[in-house]
Amino acid sequence: MQAYDYWGMLIKHIGDVGTIFSDRFVYPRQLEFGLPGNGNIACNFRCEHCQSATLNKALGDWEDVGLQLISNLDGAIPYHIYCGVYTEPTLNPRLLDFIRATKQSGASYGLHTNGSMMTGNIADSVCCEATSKNDYVSISIDAGSPSSFAKQKRVREDWFWRVVEGIKLLTARASLEGTPSIRLTYLLQDGVNDGVNEIEYIVRLARERGVDSLRFSVPYATFGSTYSELSNYRQMVEIPADQKYGKLLEPYLSRGNSTEITFMAPDTQDMTNTRFDRCVGGYYQITVGADGYMYRCNSVASPSFPGLRLGRVTSNLADFRDMIRVCQSRDFEVSECFSCGARCCRALLRMNDMYDKSRKGYCND
Repeated sequence: MQAYDYWGMLIKHIGDVGTIFSDRFVYPRQLEFGLPGNGNIACNFRCEHCQSATLNKALGDWEDVGLQLISNLDGAIPYHIYCGVYTEPTLNPRLLDFIRATKQSGASYGLHTNGSMMTGNIADSVCCEATSKNDYVSISIDAGSPSSFAKQKRVREDWFWRVVEGIKLLTARASLEGTPSIRLTYLLQDGVNDGVNEIEYIVRLARERGVDSLRFSVPYATFGSTYSELSNYRQMVEIPADQKYGKLLEPYLSRGNSTEITFMAPDTQDMTNTRFDRCVGGYYQITVGADGYMYRCNSVASPSFPGLRLGRVTSNLADFRDMIRVCQSRDFEVSECFSCGARCCRALLRMNDMYDKSRKGYCND
């Protein structure tokens, strides 16, 4: 199931498909920040399924420049996403400064987190007076019991209940103004966290707490994998998982319930079907990596992919706009990503596929 209409989001933002690779300058839909952990560690979990396990995890010191960039943009990019290829944004002591700056600029924010720090002042602070349902907090819970959570994240079992408590704190504000959308994501792993009891617990938690959405999916292979390794991973993991979980999850999926429950089937991340020769990702996003460099997208924002850097993060709008132009160039060879082990996220796979269909005249969805 396609849970998010990424192509529709892109076209709504740029206005017309003819804008893509034209001479018209347009800011991308979202500016992503891979906040550099707490400056000493990138993340407080060591997830077994982490896609970034083999990446260079360098951390920079660029938060002041990033905040000035938000101020100078003054809402020109409507969504600011706080996430990380290999970092946990809630570890960063400046996170709330960034969220406040985003809201003061008139933009909306998205926060992707492991949920471990939501029991402190963060849970209350992200629900500031200016917040609305256009903003969201996405928590990757990935388990329905303390034991599987500990195995998945390679931490103590009590962390599971801390994350659950954070979800409860966020959803307790559901009837109040200034509440972001609350999303949960759950990566399924065979024999680890895919028991019926675990799935039913998370589904019940999501519905009882009024969570806006719960998305099940299967982990990507690690970044830095060769194309043949990706193909093998698809045959050995993704295809069997699709067959297993499509049937297992069917009774729990949304049927008019207030909480949208979906299964993001592995077909949505199938790199073996990649046929596009141009990338439209620069119209959708541009990313500040945790190392302090600008990158084409969040999927490649690591020093492991130096050839995909656009330059150092800057608050100078002229320089920033020049990076966007490079990011949106029709001359970029997408093979540069695949040849160094980088790859597309689900959103960019979808958008590039739809762009190719629009060029060939049979884009009907």
